[in-house]
Amino acid sequence: MAKQLSVSVTHEIGAPAQEVYAILADYRTHHPHILPTGTFKSLVVEEGGTGAGTVFTAELSAFGRSQHFRMRVSEPEPGRVLAESDLASDLVTTFTVTPVDPKRCTVTIATQWTPASGLAGWF
Repeated sequence: MAKQLSVSVTHEIGAPAQEVYAILADYRTHHPHILPTGTFKSLVVEEGGTGAGTVFTAELSAFGRSQHFRMRVSEPEPGRVLAESDLASDLVTTFTVTPVDPKRCTVTIATQWTPASGLAGWF
């Protein structure tokens, strides 16, 4: 059985937590603009568009391969944690926004998944 992998990064943002969360939760207007352009080729909203209940497809290109995902958004802690769950696998990406003070916050982006077995699972 393959071992689940995870990767995360935390960064401090010079903006109020509420504003940052609103940007992350807006999949129609703002969220696509924060994605790395070299890696993400598309993000298309199918249902909803803001926060929980949003369903979107995304194309990701890495290591010369393209992958397509269909994701559903939930809000385990509304106003603080957004989670994107792939509908075809156990891949989950969470965005956790934590206030530092009224004008700053940290954002932690964490992804967990079980890779395919063998060398192909790393790419």
